[in-house]
Amino acid sequence: MPGAGQHPPPAAAPDGRRSPAGLPREYRAGAGRTAPVVVAAVLAAVGAGLPVWAAPDVAGWVQWLVALVLGGLCAWFAAGAARAATVADADGLRVRGFLRVSRLPWSEVQDIRTEANPAAGTQRRAPLRVSHAYGPRGRRVALRYVDDARVDLDREIAFLRRVWRERRGDTWTPEAGVARRIAHGESLRSAVAVGVASAMLSFVPLAVLMLLPLFGAVPAPVAGVLTPWAVMGLGVPAAFGTGAALSYRRARRAGGRGL
Repeated sequence: MPGAGQHPPPAAAPDGRRSPAGLPREYRAGAGRTAPVVVAAVLAAVGAGLPVWAAPDVAGWVQWLVALVLGGLCAWFAAGAARAATVADADGLRVRGFLRVSRLPWSEVQDIRTEANPAAGTQRRAPLRVSHAYGPRGRRVALRYVDDARVDLDREIAFLRRVWRERRGDTWTPEAGVARRIAHGESLRSAVAVGVASAMLSFVPLAVLMLLPLFGAVPAPVAGVLTPWAVMGLGVPAAFGTGAALSYRRARRAGGRGL
């Protein structure tokens, strides 16, 4: 699958055991997705530097300094985009980002699961589902590029979970309370997403309510309340809070039944 990386023959693990078939496994964005991002960054840098270079009253050394800084930022961004990946090997999971590398040994992984992507509704070509690994104390690590836009997500997650079960060791036990913390975090994130959607959907009815005094006979006290500041300032937060609260309550009830 595109983005799933290459799967060389199993190699010997540090503990003497052979790595499971298919490891190491690397997930990347792919050149087709990385190149447009890098080009956009270069164009943004050029746009930011042009005013400095075009200004006649800016010293030459300042122009060169700005060019060097912007060029360095572009190079750093391109290098970061090229190296960003999720790697699964015999030792565990390693997620390389722009600023740091997150590592999770298999023995510390508490769960690997897929989740709905909150950005799917607002970003074109964004994946509908993404994946995360959970470490000690429920620490959440996004598995970059392990999503349904780049790989067969169900198959890859099943593979990673199988390797996790094989490599975590016979003494592995789930950390007390982590399952509840993971469920609580998922409930909160889902509630925020539903709240944002509710707030966005409320704009049209609130706008209609706000315009009522212009198109019909509305009592003066009511018309005084239906001001843009009052309707939008109170209505949008109310829609967000109501949607988020209902979503959180529903998720917690479902989680309680599942425990």
